[in-house]
Amino acid sequence: MLLALMFGAFSAGAQSVPQTIGFDTYTLGVDTFDNQANNQGYFEFDGIRFENYYDVTYDYNTGFSITNKQNDTTGDYTNGHSAITASGYNSSIYSMFYGSGAIDLYGLTRGIEGLYVSNGTYAYFSMLNGDAYGKKFGDTVNASGVSDGTNGEDFFKVIFTGISTTGDTIAQVEYFLADYRFADDAQDYIVDDWDYVDLTSLNGTTGTLAKIGIGFESSDVGMFGMNTPAYVAIDDVRILAPASLAETELKLAAYPNPMQDELVIPGNFDLVQLISINGQIIKEIHQANNAVLNVADLKPGAYILQAISASQTAQIQLLK
Repeated sequence: MLLALMFGAFSAGAQSVPQTIGFDTYTLGVDTFDNQANNQGYFEFDGIRFENYYDVTYDYNTGFSITNKQNDTTGDYTNGHSAITASGYNSSIYSMFYGSGAIDLYGLTRGIEGLYVSNGTYAYFSMLNGDAYGKKFGDTVNASGVSDGTNGEDFFKVIFTGISTTGDTIAQVEYFLADYRFADDAQDYIVDDWDYVDLTSLNGTTGTLAKIGIGFESSDVGMFGMNTPAYVAIDDVRILAPASLAETELKLAAYPNPMQDELVIPGNFDLVQLISINGQIIKEIHQANNAVLNVADLKPGAYILQAISASQTAQIQLLK
């Protein structure tokens, strides 16, 4: 009876179809980059604009550049267009973001799912070893050898800000590219691989999200601002299609059923939960992408598999 009631309490609704922008359609020579955006102020992919400002006099840019640089060893300002990963998330081409700027959703009624980020090579080695301007993370002194008051509890984070069509802040998401604030020093880290950042909270009310501003914050601050190089690598930006195109239902499947030692759950969901018939959550995975659950320890019986994505819910019954 409880199983039937639980299935009756939820239904799958409409869900936007995600659109992935991976930059791999951009034409680049081998091991090079483009930081000029043809002087138009942005790179455009599928109607989404990635802001760029290029200074002709001093030959530098803020905002986005498109790159396939593979230099993961040179840790200075001459290597500002390389990620520590030496490649994109799914291809050789990716983007590097420096300083300030935004992703412009072009005023369309769209939402953001998330994107992948990693450290730039320059920032990574600046934090790891220190340099003329940035401190070595974990040290109690700055690059000049003067106590900085951090007690070695350093951090570097990128901040994504949802900006509405009226210019108001909807919400912010912070992601730590380095964190040395743990009580156990063994947990301190500097990101050296691609990691997914969920940005769904930036969407606000449907139709209000216009831009995603990008900024940085570091524990290493000097007279002229942040000393940590303000770089982040970005790839595979996931944008929801316009709501008028989103008429597909949230679909959930899993195999094998009856379950054996592992349960395969195809698809991409914000949350997947395995629930007993008594309503107890037994296992769950956040940001489940073609997830595999170890169910060897489950007792024989009936279970509910529940998936949640874009505020929609779907359930199926499984047996063991």
